[in-house]
Parts: sequence; C-alpha cells; structure tokens
Amino acid sequence: MECCSLGGHPPADSCLHDAVHFHMLDSTCELILFRLPPRLAMMGFLVSVLEEFWTGKGTLQQIGLETPSLPALIAISTLTGFATLWATSQTLVKAQTGQLEPR
Repeated sequence: MECCSLGGHPPADSCLHDAVHFHMLDSTCELILFRLPPRLAMMGFLVSVLEEFWTGKGTLQQIGLETPSLPALIAISTLTGFATLWATSQTLVKAQTGQLEPR
C-alpha cells in the first residue's frame, strides 16, 4: 500500500513511518536554515565582546582599522542602511501584491 511516500522513496509499511521521516527532514532543514544562523551570530557577538575584553582593543582595531574612523562608519552605515531599505521594500511589495505568507 503506497500511502505517504514522496520523491521516489520506496513505499513504507505504514504512513506513520513516512510521516515521521519527513517530519525529521523538515526539522533538520528548519534547524539549518532558520535556527542556526541567528545562533552563530549570537556566538560571534559574544566572541567579539570577549576578545575586546581580553585584548583591550575594539573589534575594528583587531582587524587593523583605526577607530574612530569616519570612512568605516560611513561604509558600515551605508551598507546596513541599503540592506535594511532593500529588505523592507521587498516585504512591502509582497504585502501589496498579496504574496506575503505567514511563516
């Protein structure tokens, strides 16, 4: 009896086996795509703060940029500003065209 098998997988003895298998696959993909990057960002921020505490130098000084640096401030502000505006505009376009879906 082929019940829940998808993607060329051989039929399982029960639908429950396939449902559990695909649920585990979805959970793994969710972990990699949605939960891991924020956790890595938090760990990177923590490491940056600890290194600043241990070395006495700021993050930018550790990579060779003198601080305060007006060109670095302008570059970082411009990059984050444009990224924020682009992402916001994409969300607004999707909302206006009815393509915005809840997660």
